[in-house]
Amino acid sequence: MYAKYVMLLTIVDDHFESFASKDECFNIIELVERWDDYASVGYKSEKVKVFFSVFYKSIEELATIAEIKQGRSVKNHLINLWLELMKLMLMERVEWCSGKTIPSIEEYLYVTSITFCAKLIPLSTQYFLGIKISKDLLESDEICGLWNCSGRVMRILNDLQDSKREQKEVSINLVTLLMKSMSEEEAIMKIKEILEMNRRELLKMVLVQKKGSQLPQLCKDIFWRTSKWAHFTYSQTDGYRIAEEMKNHIDEVFYKPLNH
Repeated sequence: MYAKYVMLLTIVDDHFESFASKDECFNIIELVERWDDYASVGYKSEKVKVFFSVFYKSIEELATIAEIKQGRSVKNHLINLWLELMKLMLMERVEWCSGKTIPSIEEYLYVTSITFCAKLIPLSTQYFLGIKISKDLLESDEICGLWNCSGRVMRILNDLQDSKREQKEVSINLVTLLMKSMSEEEAIMKIKEILEMNRRELLKMVLVQKKGSQLPQLCKDIFWRTSKWAHFTYSQTDGYRIAEEMKNHIDEVFYKPLNH
């Protein structure tokens, strides 16, 4: 289920970053808002029709499986998580990338943690772990702290690798925001300090049982595993942009024999 969400996220991200026009993105958001009443909205293009058809069927399928495992409907929660993600992705494109507004450091980290899917994927995956988890628990301060902290780790790792490319493209990231008040070298050093602080805080939240916490360990582990995936993908380079290197890692895990 985690892998399915990642694949779906990749398609959504591609559309909202560049593949779909701004009008098509607004159209997609309205379709998701209406959901079962999507026919009353209509499609701006064939591209939107194909995208929403696949997206709708995928979420309906996942929601049905989640309902069986949880013993209650969670479809509205899943839809709202995706809706929040899409709206913030569009805001990044329309407001930030166009230069209309420049976010503060805290606003940037909060928004980009969500658009990096640090909230949607771990929270959605909770429904499929074999543990019944309540709506209140998924909206608790503890869960919020976990996705926020893991999101910062993921976002910072990505920004450190993509900063040179994004500077050339005049895109906003944490490095370019900090460079408004310091040199690039100082900005990178500061970011690495923020990264380590959040990594340690996340590990503490995952391993140390809070007094009165009702969150099962298996649920907390998802956030740590997600940050480990990001560290593997972005600690040395941007793994998504070097397909051959990622393919070699996959071969080593699944096909090549271990050396004794």
